[in-house]
Amino acid sequence: MIVNKFRARSVWTVLFLALVVTAGVSVLDWSKDAQRPPLDSSTFRRPEQPMPKPGPVSAKDTEIEALVAKYHDDPTEELAASIQAQGTRAVRVLLRLLAGLSADTRWRDTGRNLIARIGHPKAGALLIEALRTSTQGSYSRALIEWLGALKSKQSVPLLVEIFQSNNIALRKSAAEALGNIGDPAVAMTLCEGLSHYALRGAVLTSLGQLRSLSTVPAILRILREGGLRVSVESNAYQALLNMGPLVLGPVLKEVASIPAETAAGSSWKRRLSRDFVATRIPVGGIWAQELVSLFKQNPGLREAILHCLHWRGADPMLAAGLLPHWGQLENNQRAAFVRALARTGRVRDTKIEALLLKVIKNKQFDREIRQNAVRGLGKIGSMRAAQALQPLLQDVDTELKDLAKDAITKISQRG
Repeated sequence: MIVNKFRARSVWTVLFLALVVTAGVSVLDWSKDAQRPPLDSSTFRRPEQPMPKPGPVSAKDTEIEALVAKYHDDPTEELAASIQAQGTRAVRVLLRLLAGLSADTRWRDTGRNLIARIGHPKAGALLIEALRTSTQGSYSRALIEWLGALKSKQSVPLLVEIFQSNNIALRKSAAEALGNIGDPAVAMTLCEGLSHYALRGAVLTSLGQLRSLSTVPAILRILREGGLRVSVESNAYQALLNMGPLVLGPVLKEVASIPAETAAGSSWKRRLSRDFVATRIPVGGIWAQELVSLFKQNPGLREAILHCLHWRGADPMLAAGLLPHWGQLENNQRAAFVRALARTGRVRDTKIEALLLKVIKNKQFDREIRQNAVRGLGKIGSMRAAQALQPLLQDVDTELKDLAKDAITKISQRG
């Protein structure tokens, strides 16, 4: 009996000692964690931790805080100027406030506007220092946004480092900030993010801000692959459009290189021609001038330009610019040109009308070209065109005769 009691007591003693040892190890680990320095900023995969408590606040800082609070509720120019006059002191106050309010999106916007307004040379260094030691995700994202608003060139290396990390939320914020800063040197680095579906929207928006033609192939590649959300596809086309008329060269080279014999090639050629060149490019102006220039200088792009003109519709400036080159076109290119002119809507242009009249009178042109010319005259022709169409009412080609009759009726109705 005594032995059994002793054994029972021994078991309980061992269990108690094991519990004490385990607790001691946990306390020791906790104390070591408390003494560790901030994690290496190159990883940007830190767990969320509470921000350190701020130290004592001076009377001057309290005054600046009051101004910021007023500006937050009523963002007047007078308050912004008062805060701006405080320079780096205001930046430090904003950073301290951000530590406790980083989850408040509206307050982050207020701080971002003020930081951009202050624009002090040392503000970027203060934000970078805070970002390198940040252990809180929302605080880090806000700092990145503020660096973008500040257009801090000195923060570009750190933002690139964050963009190449594994934290998707921070990578997205970094991409947006790099676009706002506007350093074209990072354009190709940003293109690496196009392979990640969660980053594409932000990256494309930034590429549109950077306007680097070197990124066009990467943007065209993801458009060609398809399967994009409507918003992302729109961002891609807008990025191309933001690059200005010079983007037409690489885009048209892509159109010209697409093998339309396959279903996939035909679909991609139609999408690029119709959804970008025909739909989004402004009518007339420097865009039409660039298309005419490419048409003159690069015969290999002529068919692609005419293909786009077919979808583009009403652009009398472009059509008029291409008219002098009619004699240089091959027969299939002339057919494409006339088809495009037939889609110019109701925009009247005497030069276009004169060319279409020349086509319908010349029986050496094939049937399709003459028919398209008649359709075009029905849309833009004058009473002079109606008179020129009269002989076609006796033509042996029944379809051409019906088209001429319909065109004369449309012209007469317009008067």
